[in-house]
Amino acid sequence: MPGTPLRRARQVLIAAAVLGVLGALAPAATFGATVTLPTLRPTADGTRDAAIQVRGTTLAFDAIDEGIAGADMSTYLQNQQKTAGRAFVLLTDMPSDLTSMSSLTISIRARTVGV
Repeated sequence: MPGTPLRRARQVLIAAAVLGVLGALAPAATFGATVTLPTLRPTADGTRDAAIQVRGTTLAFDAIDEGIAGADMSTYLQNQQKTAGRAFVLLTDMPSDLTSMSSLTISIRARTVGV
């Protein structure tokens, strides 16, 4: 039966164990607190497929390191026509006191041609 005292006690013990582990991983964190990270920008090139071409500069991260509103039209990444490709760039280091993250949003500005 789902509501038996033994099952509820077991669920409470599991929940306490999970909270204990989380507390050990982040003892200084306040659970439920929301903290905004600084803006994370590309800081170095990782790897990219040959289909990804860098335009207006030599390093891929230099082509995409400005904010959405301040994006320029002279530096960008472009994939070869009708060819899928991937690019990997490194982001700004996380703050040293960051212990966990529940979500991350990455915004991109893109233009499609002939799709």
